[in-house]
Amino acid sequence: MTVNLSWLDEEHTIFLFEYIGSWTWDELYQAMDQAFAMGTVGIGIASIHDLSRGNTVPANPFQHARHLSVTLPDNPIMVIVGANVVVLAILDLLRRILHTMNGRYFTAASKDEAVALIRHQRTSVK
Repeated sequence: MTVNLSWLDEEHTIFLFEYIGSWTWDELYQAMDQAFAMGTVGIGIASIHDLSRGNTVPANPFQHARHLSVTLPDNPIMVIVGANVVVLAILDLLRRILHTMNGRYFTAASKDEAVALIRHQRTSVK
């Protein structure tokens, strides 16, 4: 159905991508274009991808994940929330294949846990 984009925090340091229903790659790319239009992607903005209300992974996840992993090379941290066992298996395989994902793509059980993970990662890098 859609991928919605918003800021998670008032300081505009974390994007929230919410996947609702049977979303498509085109909807994700549109949300990413919107993030680029906001003018801050690539300068330390983290993102949380909430899949808890999305019920599918569109076809060809490996092709798109590879494209996405190089599209935002400067995006420091991406946390996936609400991943089911299929998404977790895909992520595990992608981490093994695409080394650009290591240290950048994480999973969390909730948005609060994702925010805590992002804050921890930011302080441990400094």
